[in-house]
Amino acid sequence: MVGVPHSNGCRACIQRHIKCDQTRPECRHCQTRAIRCPGYRRILRFYHFTPREDEFTDASALENSVARPTMDEAVAPNLIFEALDIQLKENFVSMIDVTFPVTYATFCRRVNPNWVSFVHHHSKAQPIALTLSFRCLSTWYLAVRHQDQEKIHASRHMYNRALRCLADLLRHPTTITSDSTLACAILLGVYEMWDGISATSWVIHARGIKTLFQLRGPEAHLDGFGRTLFTTYRSFLVVDAFQHNETCFLADPDWREMTSHALGVEERDGKGSCLGDVTENLFNEIILCPGFHKQTRDLISHGGSESSRDTLISEMRRSQSVLRRLHHELILVQNDPDKAQPSPNRGEVEAPFPAHFVPPITRFNLKGVDSALALLHQLLALLDADRRRTSSLHEGYSAGVENPWGAVALRLPGPIEDDGKVGKKPHDWLDHIAMTMGVLSIT
Repeated sequence: MVGVPHSNGCRACIQRHIKCDQTRPECRHCQTRAIRCPGYRRILRFYHFTPREDEFTDASALENSVARPTMDEAVAPNLIFEALDIQLKENFVSMIDVTFPVTYATFCRRVNPNWVSFVHHHSKAQPIALTLSFRCLSTWYLAVRHQDQEKIHASRHMYNRALRCLADLLRHPTTITSDSTLACAILLGVYEMWDGISATSWVIHARGIKTLFQLRGPEAHLDGFGRTLFTTYRSFLVVDAFQHNETCFLADPDWREMTSHALGVEERDGKGSCLGDVTENLFNEIILCPGFHKQTRDLISHGGSESSRDTLISEMRRSQSVLRRLHHELILVQNDPDKAQPSPNRGEVEAPFPAHFVPPITRFNLKGVDSALALLHQLLALLDADRRRTSSLHEGYSAGVENPWGAVALRLPGPIEDDGKVGKKPHDWLDHIAMTMGVLSIT
């Protein structure tokens, strides 16, 4: 501070800038000059200090210097979040078009809401677990598309978060059977098939998803989003049954009746078609194959009565007959794609199948029915061989004869090429499994 003395002398000596001897009560300099010594008490002087003109700040200039929000930010404060959310939704839709094109085309006009409609119009009201499931799949798709390893790690992080949130939903009786919980489980199950820890880690998810379907019951999948979820994942329930050598629960009368009832609802709503009827009836027959496989394996491995063998053979031959009839109907649709759509007398309704998707739909379904027929043929041949063997040997396998099940391998196969061989396409191989109704999981 200006003017504050730093000397301990009297004020007179300080003003004269001489050294004071600090003699009390008066210093010698003041006595010599014959003046009154002002003493040694300090009196602080305060100065009125104002800033220079160029240091003044104009209030209006200060107001103008503050960053103002943009028009978009003023209207929507969370604009960045909204833009990112829209981008991820569009990426999810693009992912469906690339990874499940034929499956989506088969049901997009026959269910309400379909996946695209649900993502655009219903996802905001859903729990965080489902939101994270959408995002982890969308991020994974972007990462694979652009070969971005950082996005792969980001998608895995989202997957782990979604898995924890799903666990919370499963703990509450009010949410365990909800559409949102099942949708989240299905999306994470698909992610595990794409980017699983191991080749069989998806099986754990499949068992949980199967349990959720059973807890919900068939009526929950007759219409609405429940129907969408069922048509999306049902083929993988067949794969799961083959994987665990068990009868598929969808072969139970209540579930088969639900599929038939859903066809009636489609017919009532003007969405019925020849191709739709054939594909649904075909699926209703193929879901019996895991049970036939299990019964044949158990009978050959552990033995059984002749009556049970005859009953099983009779059921498989009946199924063969139905599959051959459906195969013939698919051939007719393949040769005349117009048969796939509703007849003209049903009024002005949107065709249940996009016209350019009718050929791939029929092609994949034909591969599925061909595989089912081949499986039944092999099972019948094994039963016949086992009958002849047991009738001559009366017990077990003779020396040097291997168990025929040693050559049977269960797997989650890759995509199908046009020549019928398993290929290595990076994206749509799960679509092939879904459209062939899961029967390709056994070789």
